[in-house]
Amino acid sequence: MAEEIKNEELEEMEEDIIELEDESGNVLNFYHIATFDFKDKTYVVFQPTQKYDSIDEDEVVIFELIASEDSDDEFKRIESEEELNEVFDEFLRLVEEDEECGCGCEHDKDCSCDDCKH
Repeated sequence: MAEEIKNEELEEMEEDIIELEDESGNVLNFYHIATFDFKDKTYVVFQPTQKYDSIDEDEVVIFELIASEDSDDEFKRIESEEELNEVFDEFLRLVEEDEECGCGCEHDKDCSCDDCKH
């Protein structure tokens, strides 16, 4: 049973892997971490599956998602440092909002620890 769960988790992680091409044509693999709307735009957050020359495994990359009805969606690099910082701050806010309290209860309604906000 535990082996089945691990296999399912592995399959889910593999489904969330996306291949992106860098400026040199190298294929880089990333986990899809999040997609969210902010200030009338949609952004996607990716984390590398391994360390690359310009990106560490614990870093994320953020793109603006440009949806297209007649072709594949595009990921647009965020050129403005100010916009990138605002989007990253919003991503951190969303992650923090989604985190559990730390007691391991996963926000169970019956938890009575001081850290829970339910």
